[in-house]
Amino acid sequence: MGSSVVRLAGRVAGFVAVVVGVTALTWLTMRALRPAWFAGDDRAVPAQLADVLRRAFLHFDLGRQWAPPQDRVAAIIRRGLPADLSLLAGATAYGLLAGTAAGTYCAARPRTALARALEGAAAFFIFAPLYVLGLGLILLFGSDIALVEVGVHIPRAYVPFRESPLGWAGALVVPCVLVGLPLAALIMRLTRTSVRSVLGEEYILAAGAKGLSERTILRRHALRAAGAPVISAAGMTVT
Repeated sequence: MGSSVVRLAGRVAGFVAVVVGVTALTWLTMRALRPAWFAGDDRAVPAQLADVLRRAFLHFDLGRQWAPPQDRVAAIIRRGLPADLSLLAGATAYGLLAGTAAGTYCAARPRTALARALEGAAAFFIFAPLYVLGLGLILLFGSDIALVEVGVHIPRAYVPFRESPLGWAGALVVPCVLVGLPLAALIMRLTRTSVRSVLGEEYILAAGAKGLSERTILRRHALRAAGAPVISAAGMTVT
């Protein structure tokens, strides 16, 4: 118990050190590249940096944006947080569900044409740049320029849930699929490998000898045994 607490404390301390260090390095870089932005403050650089870090981490005062209307950065983050959290949750859910289902199918039927197509798609989506995929989806489903008519209005911008639950869901469909595709591809590969490794275990063979269906064996036994690495990979990807 004590060693676990020490490791957790060490990880938290390392995380804090990295965040503070990146913030300080970013500020120093901007000060070196854009000294005119910091004109009027005659204090020494260490004193300025210490003041910036104090305001940022103790008061969540991240300053103002340079372009008009020069809103506070903290206010901009708070305004965008609901959309970011909605996108994160939706993309994670899509990636886990789609990747687990595809990986299980590929493990159970590895030589079928669909399994090979899914494996090829996974190899593509793991390395494909998201901005290229995003542009492609805009050309396919974007308003006024859509090459594919889906018969459903997809909002151009994020719609808050309290204003319109259907509009909120519609605005997140394409972004969640786009952001979740690399996670789905990774989860598919991990699930396929993990399920394959347990399908030959004695307790899996015994379950089949008892007359259990393939779907029941996969759902109740194989996926449970193969779930640990998949969950770990999903957690690391999300964080």
